[in-house]
Amino acid sequence: MVKEHSPESITRQLSSLLDNGELDTLFQPVVNLLSQETQGYNVLVTGVPGSPFSNPELLYNTAEQTQQLALFTETMLQTILSRAYTLHIDELLFIEIPALAVAQHFVSASTLRLAVEALGMPASRFVIQVKDDRPLINASTLREQLIAFKSLDFKTAVANIGAGFKSAEFWLECQPDFCKLPRHLVDDIHNDPLKQELLFEITDKSNKRTRFIAPGNGALPQIETLFRAGIHLYQGSEFGSYRSIPAKGRLPSINSTSTYTEPERLTCQSLAYYVKPLQPETKLKEVAERFATGDSASCLPVVGNNKPLGIAHKWRILELFSTQYGRALFENKPIVDFISSDTIIVDEHTPLLDLSRMLTGAEDHYVRQNFLISREHYYLGMGRTRDLLKLITDTKIDAAKYANPLSGLPGNVPINKQIQLLCKKSTPCWIAYFDLDNFKPFNDVFGYSKGDDAIIMLATILSEQLSDLGFVGHVGGDDFIATFSENISPEPICRYIIEQFIQRSRPLYPDTIREQGYFEARDRYGNWRCHPLVNLSIGIIHVRNPDQIGHHQIAELAAAAKKSAKESQRHLVIVSTDDNTSVVPYTLARKRIQHPEPEKCQD
Repeated sequence: MVKEHSPESITRQLSSLLDNGELDTLFQPVVNLLSQETQGYNVLVTGVPGSPFSNPELLYNTAEQTQQLALFTETMLQTILSRAYTLHIDELLFIEIPALAVAQHFVSASTLRLAVEALGMPASRFVIQVKDDRPLINASTLREQLIAFKSLDFKTAVANIGAGFKSAEFWLECQPDFCKLPRHLVDDIHNDPLKQELLFEITDKSNKRTRFIAPGNGALPQIETLFRAGIHLYQGSEFGSYRSIPAKGRLPSINSTSTYTEPERLTCQSLAYYVKPLQPETKLKEVAERFATGDSASCLPVVGNNKPLGIAHKWRILELFSTQYGRALFENKPIVDFISSDTIIVDEHTPLLDLSRMLTGAEDHYVRQNFLISREHYYLGMGRTRDLLKLITDTKIDAAKYANPLSGLPGNVPINKQIQLLCKKSTPCWIAYFDLDNFKPFNDVFGYSKGDDAIIMLATILSEQLSDLGFVGHVGGDDFIATFSENISPEPICRYIIEQFIQRSRPLYPDTIREQGYFEARDRYGNWRCHPLVNLSIGIIHVRNPDQIGHHQIAELAAAAKKSAKESQRHLVIVSTDDNTSVVPYTLARKRIQHPEPEKCQD
């Protein structure tokens, strides 16, 4: 154990450590929750076990304080490149290099490129990451260095934007490939419209050239809010800890419109961003000054007693002041007298499709570009029409991409996401598996067109009865899945669904078949058999603790319940999952579902 703590002894210890290359590398995964894969690894160096420099920050700070930053940077890069070559890492490697070291040319883009090529690795695999943690005297040199790295195919990243480097100006000029968001910005962002607006401004300025990485250790609603804002990359302990040998990151399921969300379920809350409002008595000259400072591009909300009153438009103020005596006449007037009388104000729970109809259905044929959003009649924030249209468009594109082409219902990807979400949130629920009986022989005898009609008919009934209660998905063929709250009694609804299908499907048959109640078809062995008319079987499971089971096993249990319903010929079987995830009897349908009984097939 090192017992000396004088500056001289610390300098000697660090010099010895660097001269002997006694550094360890640690890798933490950077995960992509959109593609559900590990995007790369953040790499840090520390002293070997037993050294006083086991903390990366302490190691860096000591190197700077003892005038050994150049040697530290060189040794660090040699250690990381050697380790990356040995471990055959194919993912991106985010290398944290002190900004001061980059600015003072302690690391050269061309020299690093030669070192990387000598090991047979592409420069594009490495992300040169500088930490924006202090004001720099020579920011222009740092900017030139980062641009030089990009010109040689390295990727670049800036961490903690806004802490130094003259904030956004530096970032915009460097145009890094990645930007790590500061923790204070993302913490509790799902409950803070002001932070959401700031994030929107940052991401909007990036012009899509920069990909943002959010720190982890946040609640699921926080991550979901970031995800909806287009932040798909994350780094934090819940996704994977620092390890000497890189390990794939943990990938939680995110309930997001980027995976699949039905457009009808989206509400205005997802569009709200906070803008500091004007008071009704604010004078026009003060409003003009605020517009002049760039506080808002085109409009500001007017709020009295925390309740939204309307929107003040910049063009309106400029129009009033542009006349010969306009400023003298109006500058001391209150803004409340000049707000738009046609301002659209909606509650946060208003469906986006309803808002879209309000904006496009006005008789004056003028599409308003902004609107106000309230929470229980109090001001919550503003919304942009462009954001509304983009969200609806993106959601519909995703819905079409993941939808079953025949029924239009969500397919396997959103079904899996939905069940994963239930597991993640440990939400007790009912899961129902629907399957048509005698469908294959029906399809063989009456043709695929009639078969498609039967499937579409079932999809329509399920949507009518269950869409407002939960989630409905189309597994494929004649199989469907639905999830809904455990507070809903499943048996009456599912009985009604069976009865509706029996009633609506009978016109699919010729009169003679419908009257006799069966049809004949060859089985897989080529033998003629009689089959009852197509009907419906439903297996339902009550999942008390989905987090203890997992989405794969839940799907298996639902399929087993459906199989039990078909084999028992009761057409409706309800089971429960106990703490050991086995299937146990819960409630059998109290009576068999009545179907027309077929007469005996004639030989």
